[in-house]
Amino acid sequence: QNGVVCGQVVHFDAGIGTVPREDVLGAVTCALNGGENFEVEFGTTKEEGGIALELMDLTRDKLKLSFPNHEGGGQEELSFENSFSVEGPFVKDTPLTCFRVDCPPHGSQNPCTVTNLDNSMMMVDISPDESCTIL
Repeated sequence: QNGVVCGQVVHFDAGIGTVPREDVLGAVTCALNGGENFEVEFGTTKEEGGIALELMDLTRDKLKLSFPNHEGGGQEELSFENSFSVEGPFVKDTPLTCFRVDCPPHGSQNPCTVTNLDNSMMMVDISPDESCTIL
């Protein structure tokens, strides 16, 4: 097997566009260590009533990790204790749609927020390098 299998599931609350910080941190840590087994889980309201649980495979391809409040020093000072952001075309089935996930510092009661950067309106003929704006 090529990569680490972590089996990370990210629980997305589609109603308010958030995910638990610990889910994001677990998936990012796994991806940084070569992991390749990720899913996002979210509930959707069915027309006939009730909730349907949906799962979509995620990818670490083109993942961009940033620490917006990091000042100075080298990479050894980067820490997930601080706020961080992850950007990329996470959903395998929609590689032209990019998302940014912004996570608060460790200890915050707030979840991470998910922003759809909506590159889905781009033309089909774009190259893979142009499919997602990388910071």
